[in-house]
Amino acid sequence: MKALKWLGLALAGFLALLLLVLAIAIALVNPDDYKPRLEETARQNGVTLKIGGSLQWSLLPLGFSTSDLLLQMPQEPGKELQQIRIGKIALSLGMLSLLRGNLDIQAFDIDDLRFFTAETQTLQFREARLKVDDANNRGELFPVDLRIDDTRVTGSLAISMVNQALQLQVDLHGDQIDLDRYAPAETADANSPPDSKQPDAPGKKKDKKQKKEEPIAFASLLQAQGSYRIRFDRMVSNQLQLANVVFDARVEPEQIILNAFDADLYEGKISHRGTIAIPPGKQPVLQLEMRIEKVQLSPMLADLTQETPSITAGIIDLQANVRGNGATERKIMRSLSGVATLDVNNLVIRDLNIEKSACDAAAAAQKKELAVRQWPRDTLLHNLHAQGDIINGIVFIKPVTARLDTLGLSGSGPVNLLNETLDLKLDLTVREGAQSANDCDAISPAVRDVAWPLRCEGSYRGALDDLCGIDKSRLGKLIAQLATKNIKEGGGSLKDTLRDLFN
Repeated sequence: MKALKWLGLALAGFLALLLLVLAIAIALVNPDDYKPRLEETARQNGVTLKIGGSLQWSLLPLGFSTSDLLLQMPQEPGKELQQIRIGKIALSLGMLSLLRGNLDIQAFDIDDLRFFTAETQTLQFREARLKVDDANNRGELFPVDLRIDDTRVTGSLAISMVNQALQLQVDLHGDQIDLDRYAPAETADANSPPDSKQPDAPGKKKDKKQKKEEPIAFASLLQAQGSYRIRFDRMVSNQLQLANVVFDARVEPEQIILNAFDADLYEGKISHRGTIAIPPGKQPVLQLEMRIEKVQLSPMLADLTQETPSITAGIIDLQANVRGNGATERKIMRSLSGVATLDVNNLVIRDLNIEKSACDAAAAAQKKELAVRQWPRDTLLHNLHAQGDIINGIVFIKPVTARLDTLGLSGSGPVNLLNETLDLKLDLTVREGAQSANDCDAISPAVRDVAWPLRCEGSYRGALDDLCGIDKSRLGKLIAQLATKNIKEGGGSLKDTLRDLFN
C-alpha cells in the first residue's frame, strides 16, 4: 500500500512539474510572433489569411485562441469570390501528443463564423464545437448553431472514415428557408429554341422562356456519403408554401435513397419516397413514389403560377409511381413513365360552364337558336376521378369521370407534363332524374340519352375560358349515326328524321 501511495505522489508531482514547465513556456513564448509565419504559410497554399486579434495561450485545457480572422479562398475561373470570417476560435491540444512531438487538435470552438460570396449570401456559425475521436476515426461538430442568410439551423454534424471513405451523419433543424432565392435565373434554353416543335405535344404553344438545361450534379452528391435528416418549420420552393418539412435520405456509393420527404401543404399533406441510381458512366435513373392528400387546389395554384387561378376551389388526392432517367430535369421529364391516380372533389372551374357547352352542342346539331338566358359563370364538378399511364412525360388518361348537377362526364386523352398542355375528348350525358342540361331547351326527350361531344384542348396553365368547346368533328358523326338509326327503325326520310330528332 505504501508503494502505491508513493507512486501516486510521484505521478502527482510529475504532473505538477509538467504544468509548471508549460506555464513558464507559455509565459516566455509570445504566440503573436508566429502570426506572420501562419499568414505566409496560408499564402503559399493560395489562401489569403489575416489575423486581426492576438494569439493567446490557455493552460487548462491546453491550447490557444484568437479572434477576427479573415480567409479569402482562391478564385477559380467563372466562380464566385468566397471569403470566410471567424469572430473567435479556440483550439484544444492533446498534451501527451505534444510530449511525443505531435500536434493533436482534439477540439475547437467557433463563435461567429461567416461565409460570404459575391452575391452577399452569408453562412454564419453562431456556435460550434468539434470533438475528435481518433480511436474510431470520427469527428463530431456540436452543437451546431448557424445562420444562412435569414435561416437559423441547429443540430449536429458528424464525420467518420469507414472503409477508407468519408461518411457524414447530419441531423439539423431549421426555422424557415426560401429555396427560390438560391435558384438560378431563368435563361433561354439553347437546346430548345422557341420555334422548336415537340411531336408529342397536343395543343403546344411556344414557350416564352425556358430554364437552361444545366446538368444535375449527381456525381457530386455521391461524394457526400452518409445519412441526412433535415427538418424545417417552414419552406418556400417553387413559390409553394410548405410547413413541417422532413427530409430523410441516405447517400451510398452508387445511389441516393430517399426515405422520406414529408410536409404539410395547403391544409393537406405530401409524402414522397424513392431512389436515384447513379451507376458509373451511365445515365442516372430516378424512381419515385408520390402521394398528395387533401390539398387545397386554389391557393396552391395561385402561389405556383403567381396568377389568379382558373380553379377557384377543389381538394386533390394524387398517387403516382414514376420512373425516369437523364442528367437534366427536362430529360428526366421527357423519359418519365409510370402510373397515376387522381381524385378531386368539389372542383370549381372559373369562367367555364360545361353544361352550357352541352347545350351549345345540341343547338349546333339542329341549327337552332338558343333562348337568351343567364348561365352560371363557373362549373362545379363532384367526384372527379382519373387514371393514367405515363409514357415519355405524357399522361394518357383513360378514363376520367366526374359528376355535375345535371350531367355526367367521361372521357380520355393525353396530358403533356413537359409542355403543360392537354387534349381531352369528353362525353356529356344527362344524369338520371334530370330532364336536360340545366333546363337546356335544345335537348329534347328524343335525344336525352345522347352523349354530347366536348373537347378541351390547349394549355392548362393559364385562363381556361376558351379551353373547352364543342367537338365539331365528333358532333357531325353523332348526327349521322342518329339519323341512320332512326331511318332503319322506320322513321322516314333523312330530312324528316333530323326534324323529329331535335323537335
